[in-house]
Amino acid sequence: MEGDHKKEKPKIVIVGAGLAGLTCAYRLFKSGIKCKVFEASERVGGRCFSIRNYFLDNQIAEHGGELIDSEHNEIKELAKEIGLKLENLIDIDKKENKPFYFFNGQPYSYDEASKDWLSVYPRVRKDYEDVKFPTLYNKYTNRGYELDNISVRQWINQIIPEGVNSNLGRLLDVAYSVEYGAETNTQSALNIVRLLGSGEENAFNIFGSSDRMYHIKGGNDQLPGRLYRALPKGTVKFKTQLLSISKVKYDKYKLVFQSACKVASVLADIVVLAIPFSVLKLSVNYDKAGFSELKKQAIDELAMGTNTKLNVQFTSRYWRRVNNNGTTYCNIGYQVTREGSCGQLGTKGILVNNTGGKIGASYNNQEYIKQYVETFINRLDRVIPRRNAKWNGKAILDYWTGNRWTLGSYPYYKLGQYTKFAGVEGESEGNCFFAGDQTSIYYQGYMNGAVESGERVCKEILERIR
Repeated sequence: MEGDHKKEKPKIVIVGAGLAGLTCAYRLFKSGIKCKVFEASERVGGRCFSIRNYFLDNQIAEHGGELIDSEHNEIKELAKEIGLKLENLIDIDKKENKPFYFFNGQPYSYDEASKDWLSVYPRVRKDYEDVKFPTLYNKYTNRGYELDNISVRQWINQIIPEGVNSNLGRLLDVAYSVEYGAETNTQSALNIVRLLGSGEENAFNIFGSSDRMYHIKGGNDQLPGRLYRALPKGTVKFKTQLLSISKVKYDKYKLVFQSACKVASVLADIVVLAIPFSVLKLSVNYDKAGFSELKKQAIDELAMGTNTKLNVQFTSRYWRRVNNNGTTYCNIGYQVTREGSCGQLGTKGILVNNTGGKIGASYNNQEYIKQYVETFINRLDRVIPRRNAKWNGKAILDYWTGNRWTLGSYPYYKLGQYTKFAGVEGESEGNCFFAGDQTSIYYQGYMNGAVESGERVCKEILERIR
């Protein structure tokens, strides 16, 4: 860059070596700007963390973020750029294999759900169009404000005939409790309208245009791993926790970190906070950082879901014998399953039991994993009988609410929070920038939201310093 010798390059500190922080660091480095990344844990990737060398047949599963939508362009393009391949899970699966739904003690078929969907689609779509997403604290319609101030469950009761007492209503209630990791009576109705309303009339999808099409072949955490290795050696410092951030003279920031038994301060011209707000709220003193009142309110009030993942391996993929694709929804306690071994070699099969809300929060003790698995299987047997298939003893439980570096699975908006502060999460405060999926307007809660936010913050920094 011309004139670089006349202008000292700013000292940039990124806090957090998850997908957001590493994407930002990688893009800055590709633009000729070095930075320092401080990570509180002993590894990169955050909630992007694959399970290897555990399940039989060398099958891989995911502790955290798992699926990538076809519209998640930022993570797809970044994966391609660094040499990773995506596997199309929808193409791999046979079209005749369908999800199974089970409510009120009996099956509720996909065809029945599709028929019920046709009858309510016009009202769902009208709400979607009247809201005119995105809904933000400084941009919302009258209908957006109305829906933000009623719950998902109230909306289901208004839109679906017989509400949560109907099969479709029960299906949506369970689905969105797991999708956002919270009871539906605590969530803003906009959570369901923005997904369900984006779907097509003649192709029922519980989450609308969110198709969960891709997974990175070989495990998603190869993405943060390759980003880390692409950075200059020594860029990332591990086991270093941020304790406080304060704005000091000359618009610099003083950051205080703890590493083992040592506390040290670092001065920075530019800071990127790429850690969950749940951690920022409880573990970091930011009283003197100069943040706006609305930013502080978002940090303090944005909720995290209580999603839990239970990966269970069976001796066969027995669900496929009855034309099920591994996806089930029910109200008999286990909530949701999907297949985690789709497209992988071997005869064994992995089912992922996804739970959220109060049920997800109850899966909170690793010592009880065998009991959790046995309870799950006994309930699943009512939906898909196993016949000769067995659990082979392999299972992994991930309770992200109990992880000190996340304190939850991913963020969601409670009643009234879209119009209260949605959108402020990603706004910079002076020379302090914010990344992470919680700052993404369109992809909050997705890996793509983390990647997109890292890309955005890099561009914002480059515009600021050039």
